[in-house]
Order: sequence, then C-alpha cells, then structure tokens
Amino acid sequence: MPLVSGGMSYAVDQVSNTSSDSDSTSVQNEMTAALAAQLGQTTLQLLQKNLNIKPTLEIRPGYQFNVIVTKDVIFREAYAVH
Repeated sequence: MPLVSGGMSYAVDQVSNTSSDSDSTSVQNEMTAALAAQLGQTTLQLLQKNLNIKPTLEIRPGYQFNVIVTKDVIFREAYAVH
C-alpha cells in the first residue's frame, strides 16, 4: 500500500512540476493528475478490501485431518456425550 501511495504522489508531483514550468495548466496535465489520483485511490480501496478477508481452508468431504490447538478451549455450556 505504501508503494501505491508513493507512486500516486510521484505521478501527481511530476504533473504538477511540468505544469508549473508554464504559466497556464493544460487540460492534459489536469486530466493526468486526476487520473493518477483516482487510480491510486481505487487501488488502495481494493487492497484494503482484500486485506480484510479472513484466511479460509477448504477440505474435501470425508478427508481426515488433524487439528492442533494452541490455546485452551473453553466450553461455556454443558455438553452431553450420546
């Protein structure tokens, strides 16, 4: 994410420096700066959305596997063995 933010800032700065050399800003420079900012924001939103996905493991039905518990498991309700 810092790479995307840095790239967006760099692109906007490059366009700003180019447009500050001349007295008037061109439509192309303004559109380039807006596009760089929008792409950077969209990329950051997608990355943040995908970072919030919890890890998921899918195992085919009937496959035997082991579970290793690294913390105590507390059952709050009483349970009965049938």
